[in-house]
Amino acid sequence: MEKLLMGRDWVAQLQVLLRRPTGLDGPGSADELAVKILRSFTETLSALNSGDVDQIPARSSDSGESRQTPAVIARRGCYKRR
Repeated sequence: MEKLLMGRDWVAQLQVLLRRPTGLDGPGSADELAVKILRSFTETLSALNSGDVDQIPARSSDSGESRQTPAVIARRGCYKRR
């Protein structure tokens, strides 16, 4: 899980680096960051396939997934007839 989070950070760094004008090199080149991201992804997949990872909940509180809204109650037929 830690490697996956590091990969996410490297993706953010790569996005910033790619938005800069050409010729301004930061702490790492785009190629180096791409290699780190790919390695992180590969190692995470290997860990998942080998079963070395603890069970991770399907949803976390900060996942940004929408919460299920309660069902709308049908109002048809709720008025009294005169």
